[in-house]
Formats: sequence, C-alpha cells, structure tokens
Amino acid sequence: MTILDNSKALLTYNKEIESVVLVWKGFVKSEEYREIMTETYETAKLHKAKNWLSDMTNAKVVSQEDQKWVNEYLIPEGYKIGVNKVGMVLSENVFNEMFAKKLGANINDFDDNLSVGYFYTMDQAEEWIK
Repeated sequence: MTILDNSKALLTYNKEIESVVLVWKGFVKSEEYREIMTETYETAKLHKAKNWLSDMTNAKVVSQEDQKWVNEYLIPEGYKIGVNKVGMVLSENVFNEMFAKKLGANINDFDDNLSVGYFYTMDQAEEWIK
C-alpha cells in the first residue's frame, strides 16, 4: 500500500511482512527529512508495524542535527509503538553508509531486543524480516 510517493521518497506499508518500507530517492533538506521520517513513524504506528525497512541506496548526507533527532526522538518512539526490527539497504554515498551503521549501533545500544540488519538489496532485507 503506497502512503507517500514524491521526488524525495517512496513510503509503503507491506502487510505481508508487517513493515513500513521507506525508499529514499536522493538529497532531502532537514525539514523534508523530518517530515518523511515522521510520516513513516505515523504509518508504523497506525498499522502496528513490527519492522522498519529503509532503502538508503540513493540517500545522501543526513545532518548532525537530524541524526541527533533520530537518536533522541525517533528511536525511542519507534520502540514504544512496537517496532523491533530495522533493516537498512546501504547507500552508495559513503557518508550516508557511515550514518546508517552509526544509527544501527545507536538502535542496538537503546535496547538489546531491537534487531538491526544491513543489506545491499531490498530483497535481502525483506528475506531477513521474514
């Protein structure tokens, strides 16, 4: 089910694997980043999604402020609504890949019951979720 589809991102909900699926299409400004991430969170909450998949293949750099916002707000809130697996398809952008791995470490540090996986394709990520 498509929730959002614009020049910045594609957000869907996959009922079969109880996942919100976010595909980044390129660079986004801070305000857009937070709007898209908040919409993804709200979709996960609405559908009681257990999993969050993010395809960062085409993503670019995420600002330090936005990284802090994700760590301090989004990770705890995602956990509260029942998200327990986060899968990330790694970016072609080395800085975004470093952000993804740092984000994964922060998720693991938040709670040992949260699982994080890194992949090179969305098919790999979806298989891991199953």
